[in-house]
Amino acid sequence: MTESFSDLLSETVKQNEEFFKNDPYKKFLAEIVALADDSIDIVPKSQDMSDPRTAFWFHALQPMSYGIFVSFISGNLLSCFMQLRLLVEYLALYFHSKHLSGDNLLEKFQKIRDEYDDKSISNLLRDFDKSSLKLWKSLSKWHHAIPYSARIELATINEGAKLWSIIQPAFYSKEDESELHELFIAVTDFRKLLNKYV
Repeated sequence: MTESFSDLLSETVKQNEEFFKNDPYKKFLAEIVALADDSIDIVPKSQDMSDPRTAFWFHALQPMSYGIFVSFISGNLLSCFMQLRLLVEYLALYFHSKHLSGDNLLEKFQKIRDEYDDKSISNLLRDFDKSSLKLWKSLSKWHHAIPYSARIELATINEGAKLWSIIQPAFYSKEDESELHELFIAVTDFRKLLNKYV
């Protein structure tokens, strides 16, 4: 009998939920859930998309915090890191756009990017908060082909192949602890920025 993809996904999620009920892994899932809860806690009062806070919530925080949760529980670590990196950029754009006049948020974003020569995200982040730049750089190692491939190759040599790097959905195991801890630290750092600026 051939298992359907939905059955495989459901079984993977169930097994991963069981995995995260145990120490030391429990805290990893708790931090991901806390990020999703943060988005609930700061639901904007208005739906005025010219308001940077409202747009940040609708465009980025709400969908991506839940996207990170879904990716995480189904074993897609790469997606978690990539979405978190995008959230860091959005938070910096949100912060800078609050100080510009006008109603069109995309025009504000473009003005900010033009001000930074449309290529220097590093400077944009540094001017926002130096810790955001450090976080963004660490997340970028998951976003670009060469550092990501080097990471997978090194992990495979030292620890064996990681299931999440080969197939999706993927079951977690104790061999994934270093990557799970890295994501835990990154989410914790992002939540500190979020609570400081939103």
